[in-house]
Amino acid sequence: MPCFEISILGGTGGPFEASTQCFMIRDARRRDLASICIDGGVGLGAIARMLRQPAHPGATESLYANELEPIQRYIDPALTASGAATQGFSDRLMMHVPAAPIVQQALIIFQGIGEYYITHPHMDHIAGMVVNSAAVFEPRAPSKKLIRGLPFTTTPLQEHVFNDVIWPQLTHPLLGSLSFSPMQRSEPSASPALPQFDITPFEVHHGARVADPNDTVSSTVYVITDRLTKDTIVVCGDLEKDPEDGPDGQLAAVWRHLAQNVELPRLRALLIECSNSKAIDETRLFGHLSSIRLVGELEALRAAYGVDSLDSLTVLVSHVKMVYADEDPRLTIIDELRQLAAARNGLERVSFSIALQGCTFML
Repeated sequence: MPCFEISILGGTGGPFEASTQCFMIRDARRRDLASICIDGGVGLGAIARMLRQPAHPGATESLYANELEPIQRYIDPALTASGAATQGFSDRLMMHVPAAPIVQQALIIFQGIGEYYITHPHMDHIAGMVVNSAAVFEPRAPSKKLIRGLPFTTTPLQEHVFNDVIWPQLTHPLLGSLSFSPMQRSEPSASPALPQFDITPFEVHHGARVADPNDTVSSTVYVITDRLTKDTIVVCGDLEKDPEDGPDGQLAAVWRHLAQNVELPRLRALLIECSNSKAIDETRLFGHLSSIRLVGELEALRAAYGVDSLDSLTVLVSHVKMVYADEDPRLTIIDELRQLAAARNGLERVSFSIALQGCTFML
């Protein structure tokens, strides 16, 4: 039985602003609308689009060589055939959404989001959350929400965004509906909205600052574990491989944690970025992964587990940059990943899919 329900409100890495990263996660067994979001690049608008009946069922917008492409080109056909990947929200969620205009339905689903777990405070990961924050105070659909993350994320959001200059200080304690809840690095914390889930944040590298290349930028990987079943998913923000000349590897520490605490069959999915194809000049990665580097990290994960194979681990690929190209870069990258993994011992059976906007994965 699935444990995690992951709806991809947004899954790309820009520069198009309507599909940036936001993953709505629910307990697949719950009978209500309680959810959390990892990142908040988009929000209410994306929820409303998912509520609409698709004009072209089985297809998704591409706007490259073809305006539309079959979703099977992006998602492992085994997932669509089994019903583990579908367009729109799950039937279980929609059972709790009353018949109403789409805007009202979107606000009702938004009301169920109890927490945002932000990986880092870059605009493509927070813009939707910030603009949507006013809807917390909607008189006919009010809600309360926490903004969670490591201090390098929550402090800048508090000081430089919700400050009555860039955006109203809607997190002021007197208002009482939107507040910050900093987390501690590598320390598990129960989700107030989904208390059966423990969420552990790990700090990772995300490149260097423009003004000072010697100063690094941080991001977060969230490990989400069901307390009862020990089923686990890993949801990554922007990241790069560990610097070879730096201190003990931060990303390597995530792989070690998984190997020491999560049985491989319980690792239900790895939701990780792959911003660029293998053709990119690596000096232009700017704190991201390419397809060849992602496969390298999967080899590091296999080595951490000390196993011959990762078997059929599900990898959902996010944050692809929608660059100037003839072919949809998501298709380029998914093909590269499958080809590269097929040639690596122990990765031959890994299942790769794009974290495709508008789709829900039951894992």
